Amino acid sequence: MLIPVDTFYVKMPTDVKKNELEHYLHWLTREETLRYERYIPARKMEFITGRVLMKKVLAAYLDVSPFKIQFRANRFGKLFIDGVHTTNIGFNLSHSRRMMVLSCSKKRNIGVDVQYIWDDHLEVMSKVFTDAEIDQIEQCKRKEDQLRTFTLLWTRKEAVMKATGRGFSLSPQSFSVPTDWGKCKVGDWFYISFPLQSDYVVTIALESQNHEKQNGPIRERVKQIPFETLFAGKTR
Repeated sequence: MLIPVDTFYVKMPTDVKKNELEHYLHWLTREETLRYERYIPARKMEFITGRVLMKKVLAAYLDVSPFKIQFRANRFGKLFIDGVHTTNIGFNLSHSRRMMVLSCSKKRNIGVDVQYIWDDHLEVMSKVFTDAEIDQIEQCKRKEDQLRTFTLLWTRKEAVMKATGRGFSLSPQSFSVPTDWGKCKVGDWFYISFPLQSDYVVTIALESQNHEKQNGPIRERVKQIPFETLFAGKTR
């Protein structure tokens, strides 16, 4: 039986202004509004874009109004659908440099991470990667290949940490991730990694079961939602 994994992404335009999104503030709960108010303007826009994306997509899954979608978080911050519409849909949101990515699947723990490739964080390798993973990065002769490999491995680490619901309480050095691109199964996880718009890497980590084969019965779909489409239509 196929396991559908749906991924949606939205790129925020560089010229969008905070006041253009404020007519969606009533989509936020009181707790979400308090969080929103604490952020700097750029982070406010990311936050409300992520919330609107999650509520619209999950509402479509459940065939309810987006205003019916509310969230609860575990003690590590992982979100779940709350209230009468609690379901077996797993979902996870990630953002980097104005790119928002949401992945969803049924009956499986799922985590997603997106990262901008060209942010140079090579100096933290010894704090987040195993010796073998560091060797894999250092074997790359060109700096751009090192950054691509670093980003691949890091997105896989963070996707697993998010899928478990433990976040950074799970040390990234406590487990290893595969180093090949594409889709594979290692241990308890399917990894689906791919470049996005040339400057980003996305990894989805999906909980696997022991009897499932290496490539897995997974049907992945990736869909772009234009920013203007996400914020089009009724706001109430």
